[in-house]
Order: sequence, then structure tokens, then C-alpha cells
Amino acid sequence: MMNATPADGLASLIQNSERLLALRAKLPTAGLLQTPTPRDFTDFVAVAACFLIFNLLVIRFTAPAPDVLRRIDYAMRQFSMLCFTILARWGWMTLAVYYSPWAAIAAWPLAIFETWSVQFNADVYEGRAMKGVTWRHASKCLVVLVMEGFGVFAGFPLVVKLLGWRQMSSGAPTGAMLLHGAAGMTLAYDLGLDFAFYLFHRACHENRLLYRWIHKEHHTDTGKAFGPLVAFETYTITWSEASFIMVGYVLGLALAGIVAAVFGSDVTLFHLALLLSWGHLVELLGHSTMSWTINGNPLRLLHETLGIELKVPDHTMHHIKPLSNYGKRTVVWDKLFGTYTAPPAALYDARCVSADGKPKAP
Repeated sequence: MMNATPADGLASLIQNSERLLALRAKLPTAGLLQTPTPRDFTDFVAVAACFLIFNLLVIRFTAPAPDVLRRIDYAMRQFSMLCFTILARWGWMTLAVYYSPWAAIAAWPLAIFETWSVQFNADVYEGRAMKGVTWRHASKCLVVLVMEGFGVFAGFPLVVKLLGWRQMSSGAPTGAMLLHGAAGMTLAYDLGLDFAFYLFHRACHENRLLYRWIHKEHHTDTGKAFGPLVAFETYTITWSEASFIMVGYVLGLALAGIVAAVFGSDVTLFHLALLLSWGHLVELLGHSTMSWTINGNPLRLLHETLGIELKVPDHTMHHIKPLSNYGKRTVVWDKLFGTYTAPPAALYDARCVSADGKPKAP
């Protein structure tokens, strides 16, 4: 089980592509391919710009004065990256569903870029040495290709069937879709995915056999250029672990679909791209060891209002004290089941900055 490699996963995905497509054929047809109009993109950019301005204003009025500029700089870079990955992910998903399943290969380089950019932005913010991508890191990102291939060809149509939608749709990159996310889709998605992951993650740590077979590699330092706590190591997981996470994706997407129904919208590929991109961002940030967790992003505003958002030091604490903080997206399940441990203040201390607001060298 532990000898499986990312290359084995890629070969398995290719070998089973026809089976996945056959499963999809039994579910609602792809049917509606929505061709985006210039107005759709203009709408998307307008709402995204409003989101960013709101985020920057929150940071402006909540950040310590010496830290305002670098936090604003970080937020602008991170938000731009998120918008790019949403659009790029929606693009390859649309091509894969309506034209050729081989377009799913694009998930791999996108995952590498996504992982590198999160780590790069974190290192710039903290004033640390930049960490480059190694072949080992790139190969680990193949698991994203497999998981997203499952999501597009099996998980997404399954959710469409479960929720009783008339047909699948590609959707379009509109501002309304972003507003749906901010109005509750990301919260529902995070709660569903996090619940499934919490149960599995806790079982892996409390059962020695499961830990040794499934989860040990994620926590070990062996063979890791920068240790286990960098964004690159987020996808250092076994294929068994990836399978359970995919179950969480389906549950999270189903709950998000219920929220979409409130707004009279079917689940679309654009919803899927939005939620997966958001999901990856939160996962990757959890391994960035940043002292500050960005606040004020409208896609996470409900989490912050309810006080259930997972901050980067919460997951850093899990790697310090493994029998705690099993959640990866919220603190709801850890607090509900008594496994939450508050990180020490030192993990929240921002790196000292100079008078001009630039971080000092470590």
C-alpha cells in the first residue's frame, strides 16, 4: 500500500478513464455547455475587484501599523493567484468534460504552480529564504490530478444526480458565482469536507496500524528538503488517504450544492472549480507556517464572523502535538469533540519589522 508512487496513480487514472467516462454516461448528461460572454468576464472581474477592495480595507483597519503594507501586498498577490487558478481550473474542466478527457492533464502543472505560489507568497511575507520546487514536490502534485479527475468525471455528476438537478452545466465565470461562494457555499463546503477529513484524520492518529500504513509519511522528515511543514508537502499523502479525502469532497460539494439551490442555481463546473481552488488554498496555507492568517476575504467572511476559521498556527500546532487539531478547514469539529489545542502565542507573533515596514532578515 505504501509502495504506490504518484506515477502509479497517473497510470491508474489513464487506465480507468474509460470506466470513469462510462460511469458519467449513466448519470445526468453533460448537456449544457455555457459559452461565456464578454459580459460574464466583466461581471466576474467587477465582483472580484470589489472582493479585493473589501479585503484590503479590512486589513488596513485591523493590521498593526508597521505591518499594513506587507499584509496588503500579500493579500493582493494571493487574491490574484486565487482568481487565476479558479479560471484556469474551470477552463481545463470544461475542456475535459465537453471535448477531451485528456485535458485533465492540465491539473498537474496547475497544482504545481498553485503550491509554489502559496509557499512563495508565505516566504516573501515572513522574510524567509525562497524554497524552490523539486522533482519530488512536482511528482507529489500528481495526486491532485487523480483527485480532480475523480471529481470531474465521477464526483461532480454523482452530486448532480443526488441533488436532482436536471442536467450538468459548465457554468460561466460570473460575479454571481463568486457571490454565491461568499454567501455560504464555501462555508458549507468546508464544513462537509472537514467533517469527513476530521474523522479519517483522527482515526489515522489514534490507530497505530492506520498511522503506520496511511499517514506516517506525511509527518516524517525523511527525504524532505524543507521538512514536513511547507506547502509542497501538503500532498505527501498515500493513495488510501487521497481516496478518503475524495469522499469528503463529494460531501462538501453536496452541501455547497444545497446552498446554491437557495439562490436558484444548479451545481456547475464553475462552482466546482471555485470550491476546489478555494479548498487547495486553505490546505496549502495550513502548511505554510505563516505567523499571520489572512483575514477579510469575503469567501471566508462567514467563518470569521462565526469564529470557526482555522488559522495557520492551528495546523502548525497539529504537527507539534499530533493528537490534537485534526481539522484542516475549520475548528468546529475539534472544539465539538474536545480535540482542539490552542497554539501558543509564539506561533502568532509576526516577524519583527523595521521602521519602514519591511521584514528584518531572520
